[in-house]
Amino acid sequence: MQDTTNIGAVGFCFSGYVVNILAAARSDLIDAGVPFYRTPAAKELWPNTKSPLMVQLAENDKRVNSTWPEYEKVLNAQRMDYAMHMYKDCQHGFHNDSTDRYNQLQAAIAWFVLSLVAVEPGANV
Repeated sequence: MQDTTNIGAVGFCFSGYVVNILAAARSDLIDAGVPFYRTPAAKELWPNTKSPLMVQLAENDKRVNSTWPEYEKVLNAQRMDYAMHMYKDCQHGFHNDSTDRYNQLQAAIAWFVLSLVAVEPGANV
């Protein structure tokens, strides 16, 4: 029997911010979060982050990436379960195929990386 009680949240851009807010302010609602190219929740919420995170960042997204070093220090201090993946030669929104920032290769790699974690060993996919 498959366990369907675990809930993960994936968000891109603003919805990535929502994932970060859920991980920090309502970790009772999600078991893991995957924010794509988005800043963390408000700084005062960082110490409350409880849900494991798989942070996806675009190499050339200076505004979002500028928040990462300080946020990572807080996550490490809390011994949080997290991973950060930085995608080369990408802009904010690299996964959005309706814009000129779309990077097909890096979007495919990001989705593949996510799928490696999302699928339980032995699952039929």
